[in-house]
Amino acid sequence: MEAPGTGKNSRSIAGSSVKVGKGAVKQYVSTTSTNRGKAANHAFNKLRGKGYNSNFAVNKSTTGSKMNCSQLVWAAYKAATGIDLDGNGGLGVYPYNIKDSSKTVTYKTL
Repeated sequence: MEAPGTGKNSRSIAGSSVKVGKGAVKQYVSTTSTNRGKAANHAFNKLRGKGYNSNFAVNKSTTGSKMNCSQLVWAAYKAATGIDLDGNGGLGVYPYNIKDSSKTVTYKTL
């Protein structure tokens, strides 16, 4: 699942077709495969087709009508499993909050 940006809706897409910049990291959430599956199913069934939310500062809603990239990942885990991936607990969840979370593990830097 991804929230590709302004003017586009969140969607399901093959990971192999996503282009990222140098220095991007690949991570997984340190939890059970059951929890990963629950989060993935929630994202696919409940968060797909939402418009893009450009507000990162106050985006911690699991049911918003719009989603940005970090919000979508955070909301899928929070709603489906109760796992909070926000590394600093602020009002908004940014990509670096998930990257720096104690619940995520980096396994590759591109």
